[in-house]
Amino acid sequence: MSADAPLTDDERAHAAKLTVYAVWYKDVFGDGDAFAMSISLSEADAQADYDRRIREGSKAFVPGYDGIVIEGPAPLYPTGMIGCPVRTVREVLRRAAQGIGGPVPVPILSA
Repeated sequence: MSADAPLTDDERAHAAKLTVYAVWYKDVFGDGDAFAMSISLSEADAQADYDRRIREGSKAFVPGYDGIVIEGPAPLYPTGMIGCPVRTVREVLRRAAQGIGGPVPVPILSA
């Protein structure tokens, strides 16, 4: 099966039960876009990724300004995967099954 093939019924069922945290970018001034930058299985992993991004120059989201924020816990499917490539969802599911932590980067999809 291709990594980009639609999720199977079994994958959707597992993703619907899986609680995740995501680091999101929220754009207030541009086109108002928001997108996931990474998905983590634990709040601690999401916080570590958020902190790393802040150290590297990302700005924290505050009302009225662009920036990044942690959202969750939320089910990976359907809400957590909005704008998220199927291959990323599969990677999160694989890591969950194998007990592997850390953030899973979400590639930015171009229009």
